[in-house]
Amino acid sequence: MQIDFHHAVSYTVARLAGFVHDEARIIAYASQYVDDCRHRGIVNFRTGYTYYRLASSQEFTDFIHVCDVKDDCRVWVPFHFLPGNAGDEAGAGLDRTPMERLRCTPDSPLASDMWTACYESRGQANALHRLGITCHVYEDTFAHCWFAGVLDKINTVSDLKHKVEGIKALFENIESKLVQAVPLGHGAVLKFPDLPFLEWSYCDSAGTQQTRNNPEDFLRASTQLFRHLLFYRDQPDRGMLKHDQDTLLNGFRNYTEEIGEDRLPHWLKLIREGNFSFGGLSQEQADSLIYSDSGQGSWKQEALGADSDKDDGKMRFPYSPQFKQSNWYLFHEALKSHLDTVLNELLPKYQIALPLK
Repeated sequence: MQIDFHHAVSYTVARLAGFVHDEARIIAYASQYVDDCRHRGIVNFRTGYTYYRLASSQEFTDFIHVCDVKDDCRVWVPFHFLPGNAGDEAGAGLDRTPMERLRCTPDSPLASDMWTACYESRGQANALHRLGITCHVYEDTFAHCWFAGVLDKINTVSDLKHKVEGIKALFENIESKLVQAVPLGHGAVLKFPDLPFLEWSYCDSAGTQQTRNNPEDFLRASTQLFRHLLFYRDQPDRGMLKHDQDTLLNGFRNYTEEIGEDRLPHWLKLIREGNFSFGGLSQEQADSLIYSDSGQGSWKQEALGADSDKDDGKMRFPYSPQFKQSNWYLFHEALKSHLDTVLNELLPKYQIALPLK
């Protein structure tokens, strides 16, 4: 999924589940920032203080890291292609191949266990940041289903087709030809899993035809996310109002720009003007919902100062006593907790082994 879902729809569903604006804004920012947090390693401060941060994403074209199995384990597997154990409960499905069990599966029992770990972090200073990260990973189980976050032939496809006019160019650029030769995640099907308006099909590595209806899948992701967020708030389980479901589905179907940033303004307008049952936003609230991953208004600049864009691993930043209360710091600490949960608790519980090479 792209920024229109991870940011705007995450915010919308959080508000529908009863979170107030400032809470939902943190959840939404953290959810999207998983895709934009690409720097890793030591942050140096002028005081001599250092901080180690993780990366939860990287550009696909960064082949030094894309083809590194360690990065598959630290980035793609825990944050974008949560293994689904083929939908089986822990201890079941052990007769399947390791790669089948590594594939992302929508709303799996393993994903449910991820939510349980998230619930248990309630009350911590970075609880909402971790909730946003969990939302991102959970949302991607619907969009990225049947692909694995490792470099393997199980991700190869053939006979890729779609039903929308005007996006043929996606096949014709250099990137599409390149990623077909690097079977990592859903690279072989390009951006198709992440385009909310698309209906498409392909033959998987076993020759089985898979048909995908993204608008319906994205709506199911939204309604299931809604239920998890209700449970997070200790609220009784209930269905999302039909009006809100219809508004979401219309947005998924009708906002057909190929780039998520071009679809995002449509969603922000829907939110601002009160098209969902939680009502509209004040101008101040609408302004605070504008997302920036770097520079003015970003969590990173708030934590590291005006020179945060010069982050090259060598820059020394001013240190503020409020650094450990910053959203950027709290987000990174939540990343570490999520990574530890997936690699050291969930995968062992399900006896899912990561490839060694």
